[in-house]
Amino acid sequence: MKKLIIKCIIMVALFMGISQYFVYIMTGKSPLDNFNIPNLSLNKESITNFASGGKQTVYKWVDENGVTQYSAEAPSADQQVKTLELDPNTNIVQGVQMPEDEKEESSSKPAMSMPTGPVYSPESIKKLVDDAKNIENLLQERMDKQDKILSTY
Repeated sequence: MKKLIIKCIIMVALFMGISQYFVYIMTGKSPLDNFNIPNLSLNKESITNFASGGKQTVYKWVDENGVTQYSAEAPSADQQVKTLELDPNTNIVQGVQMPEDEKEESSSKPAMSMPTGPVYSPESIKKLVDDAKNIENLLQERMDKQDKILSTY
């Protein structure tokens, strides 16, 4: 049994090595070139702030490769840094308010009803597509609001 496990480990290691080599041959870059292990260390202050639900300071900067970085610790002094205060008790996107006429209609209808007649009609399919487009537009508006809020930082 031990020999089988060792053989399996060797085969997996060989497969990983060969696949890395083929990626290197095809792209000219090793898949592990930009592999960085993130710093997951926690200090006493960040644990205390998180546990108490208080605001937390986050630093935002652009590194030498043009990638935006976020960290709980300030980077080196030569970086241009923006400081962000995060409050865990704040909602970024507010809930959607239903119009009054829709509230009245929804309260008078039963929670679930079985359809009568043909289930798929051209009108019901058109309504379904229109509803899906409206939801897509609503989600796009929310995403635009979030992007606008994040771009101010």
